Amino acid sequence: MFSPGPWTVAPDLAGAPDGSSTLVWLETPPNPRDPTQPPAPLVKVQRAAIDGTTGAVFDVGAIVERYVPSGVPIDVPIVATGAGGVTAVAWTYTPERGAPQVKLAFVGASGEPGPVVAVGDALADGLVGSAPLSLGVDGNGTATLVWEGPNPGRGGAPAVFAARVAPGAAVRATLVAALTAPMSMPQVAVAPSGVAWVTWRDQTEDAQVARLAADGTLDGPQSIGERTAGPAVVAGTAGAVAAATDSRTGGVVGVRLPAAGPLLAGTFQGGSSAPAPDPRSLVPTIALPPALALGPDGTVSVARTVADATDFTSIRFDYLRFQQGATTGSPQPLAEPPAGGAAYLPALASAPNGTVLATWAQTRRGVAIAAPAFARIVAPDGSLGPNLDVRAQTVLGASGGMLSSPLMPAITDAGAAIIGVPSSFQSLPGSGFETRVLDARAPVVSANVPASAVAGTPVAFSATASDPAGIRMSWDFGDDSGSQRASVSHRYAEPGTYAVTLTVTDGADNQTVVTRKLTITPRVAPPAPRRAAALKVARANRRGARVVVGGSIARSAGGTVTIVYSQRIGRRTLTARKTATIVRGRWSATLRLTGRLARATGRAKVTVSYAGDADTQRATAARAVTKARSKLKKPQKKNARGRR
Repeated sequence: MFSPGPWTVAPDLAGAPDGSSTLVWLETPPNPRDPTQPPAPLVKVQRAAIDGTTGAVFDVGAIVERYVPSGVPIDVPIVATGAGGVTAVAWTYTPERGAPQVKLAFVGASGEPGPVVAVGDALADGLVGSAPLSLGVDGNGTATLVWEGPNPGRGGAPAVFAARVAPGAAVRATLVAALTAPMSMPQVAVAPSGVAWVTWRDQTEDAQVARLAADGTLDGPQSIGERTAGPAVVAGTAGAVAAATDSRTGGVVGVRLPAAGPLLAGTFQGGSSAPAPDPRSLVPTIALPPALALGPDGTVSVARTVADATDFTSIRFDYLRFQQGATTGSPQPLAEPPAGGAAYLPALASAPNGTVLATWAQTRRGVAIAAPAFARIVAPDGSLGPNLDVRAQTVLGASGGMLSSPLMPAITDAGAAIIGVPSSFQSLPGSGFETRVLDARAPVVSANVPASAVAGTPVAFSATASDPAGIRMSWDFGDDSGSQRASVSHRYAEPGTYAVTLTVTDGADNQTVVTRKLTITPRVAPPAPRRAAALKVARANRRGARVVVGGSIARSAGGTVTIVYSQRIGRRTLTARKTATIVRGRWSATLRLTGRLARATGRAKVTVSYAGDADTQRATAARAVTKARSKLKKPQKKNARGRR
């Protein structure tokens, strides 16, 4: 909860990537004779951490030289924070004499503002203030400020100016466009690289855009739409997008703006109503500027206000989504209040993962001073989540006759959604401002699901998930069964392909859903055990250079056996090899020795091996080789004559 003092006016909020937020506002004293009150409205600033812890309140500077009575319209301060976390505050200071001056100050990490920098002269509106300012900060901490100011080259006629202001550096101001009428409502969006885009509406109600490079080079202006309300502009790492509402049809027209090259890259449109056939008849919708958000992948989100021209109290919002390359989009209801109610002032913010946060205020019947604040999360795929009650009453205040934006959303890099909510009507005692932090980030999930398994066997599933808000898991195994445990084993009764879904939900009902396909194959009966080979070497006889080997094996065995004859000769063992075919459990072979083996004497052996098959196990057997004895011829007896 921020702590503005009494008589708080016109708050503005900026969220930083680390989740902290900075609030700037005006405090206007009710009585100039009270010495405890400052002599003029002061710009105040305060920072808050993501856990709600707030720092000290600091004075930035006065907006007028002397006291302004309560109820007189005054300029509002604005605040912006860049991708690098640098925050800047800007406002218009009106001296007692002379032209109003645009001023800026950077805010430190503690919330304490630095020196005030005079940026340039602004246009006086005849009362106290000037035309509104617009501010952006890049990733390097350089602020870009745009405003309406007097053009010295045209006798003080209105013009759109832009200035780049870096801490401790000289101010660089650029004339963006000369005007013939004030109230161009200039807007700026700044990319982290420092490229800035400026949009405004000229005297013919045409939307214009120009690009300001980081070095101050100006491209444009160019028209992006005729007869428009707006335009709005938003920037990201890949460029920017500008969009406006066509005053004739109520549809949204937009254009993509690259950071380099041609100024305009591609147009898109959606939600248009049919033009009225009679120029004097009412257009079926009231044209109000759209709210924009730009995702990291280039997806554009638009919140379009839709109001019946005959009943302005009946107001709703449509959501349009344009992916990269899309030129058209179809609206879907974003905020639909009950009958007789109205939704006011939508705002959008985009998260690094593509999630979009939408906020608005909603009344039950007609326009009310206080209204409940609502929010809605849009998933990266464009699906709309439920309405989230922010559980706060916001203020539909007035500033210079214009309805002021009550809700100020921002999404941090960590996924927290920060919503600023003014909690009382401006210029009344007891004014306040608070933030609501919503968890806009889905749980981070890692799931382990096998690609295949066998029916009837245990299948292991496991998952890990993390989320600051806590988690709960739910497995759906695709066969009408599931589990709530992180690690679980499950058996599938039937073969087939199953979609296994893990749903992880955090404490804020954000979900991450992981779906994997699992193929279950039929269970195959295990093969019958193989028989023993019962391999035997029955004989291994050598006669000269011939070795006769034979034996038996199980009748289930088929194929061949390998016979190796080996004999040690000197320091070496020489071998001879041959295969024998198995026939009905028998095998035999004759090896013919050559070379040194044929001449060698001494002990030798044969080793017989069987590789095995589907029915018979592998086996090995050995036997010593025996030498066959030579057959000796019997001596013949001599006959009587001495002959044999």
